Parts: sequence; C-alpha cells; structure tokens
Amino acid sequence: MLIPQNLVENIENQIYALIFRYKIEFFAAFVIIFVGRRLIRLYYGHRFRPGTLVTSPLLYFIFSGVSLLGLNLVGLLYCSIAFFFGLIISTVFKHGVVFVRKKGVLFYKRSALISLTWTTAFVSRVYIEIFYDITQGSVISILLIFLTGLIIGEAFQIAIQKRLYESSVAEVMPEIQEK
Repeated sequence: MLIPQNLVENIENQIYALIFRYKIEFFAAFVIIFVGRRLIRLYYGHRFRPGTLVTSPLLYFIFSGVSLLGLNLVGLLYCSIAFFFGLIISTVFKHGVVFVRKKGVLFYKRSALISLTWTTAFVSRVYIEIFYDITQGSVISILLIFLTGLIIGEAFQIAIQKRLYESSVAEVMPEIQEK
C-alpha cells in the first residue's frame, strides 16, 4: 500500500509545527534526556559488547550526518577532511579508554574529553536549528563530523586494546580494575 505524498507532507508539517510551537519545552526535554544519558554513560561506563562498540559510533555518525543537510559541496569537502583528520587524531586518545570489571562483566569508559565535546557541539547544533533555523555553512557541522571521526577511531582503539588485554601480550599490560 502506497501512502499519498501530500499525506506524508501534511504529517511532516504538523510535526514541525508542534516542535516549533513548543520549542523551549522540546529543547529542554531533549537536553535533559540526551545530556543526562551521556553523563550517566560517561560516569558508569559502557558494558563491553561488540554490538555496542559498532552501534554507538554508527549512531554518532547518523546524528552528525543530519547536520550535513543543507551544506554546499565545499562544506561537505571540509567535513570529509575533518572526519578523516578525526580518525587519525583518535590514536592520541587511545589511553583515555579504561576497562573495568564489575561483578565479572567487562565495562569500558571512553575519553571524557571527546564525549563531552561532541555532546556540547551536538546540543549547540540542535539549539541553532530550533531557535535560529540556520542550516547552511555552520562551523559546528564541521566540528561534529571531526568529533565523530574521533569517536569512530576511538571505537577502533577500544577494540584493539580489548584484544591486547586478551592476547598473550596481556602479561605486560596493566591489570583490569575490579570494582
């Protein structure tokens, strides 16, 4: 069954009208939920699962990709360069990852600097979108894509460090903390 195009546009327009009518409440709820979740994850860490290690950076990539809407070709080029630069720089932050064992389950904590910077940039981007409706040429988009490159590179580093802890090199690696 096909949905008529004008019905889809009507629903989309109603959703936008609802969001922009209550933009302060929407933004406050967004910040409380999104930032609160990020802070809890930053404090307690993430349970180590290969699926989570893939899904989380993928979500960052999708959320940051939304900020690319409306950018011109030059802006997309800058974002691409920033993304790859972020991947390269992520090797510097590989020591910011900490593994912790809680009741026999392996958890990891990401670099606080990367997580907090990305969260701040993303919330700023959403604020600009809602209150000022600026969609083109934003430096925040380039920053988000750069930080997404850092996060994806950090996920690779987490996987590499996890493998090092499990390999024969584990004797020379520091012990995983028990809590």
